[in-house]
Amino acid sequence: MTLSGEAVEALDSWRGFASALPDEDRARFARMVQKCHEYSPAMCAGDPVFPDEALIMCLLLVQHNVIVRLAGLAKARAGNDSRLDI
Repeated sequence: MTLSGEAVEALDSWRGFASALPDEDRARFARMVQKCHEYSPAMCAGDPVFPDEALIMCLLLVQHNVIVRLAGLAKARAGNDSRLDI
């Protein structure tokens, strides 16, 4: 599924922010935004009051998935320590 016009505009609205970041952070931000395309059906659903709400939620979900994956790796290395459950 492709992004709606509003979702594309929301992603484009962050270009100024991205261009002000240091090179390394800019590349990370670009990868993170690119991953938001995986959630395009969710971004296009509903009519958010805040235009960037769907984008922010996708960014949070992308980061949460990274944290869960890293916690799983750490848990496996630590012998299934229950303190690492998310």
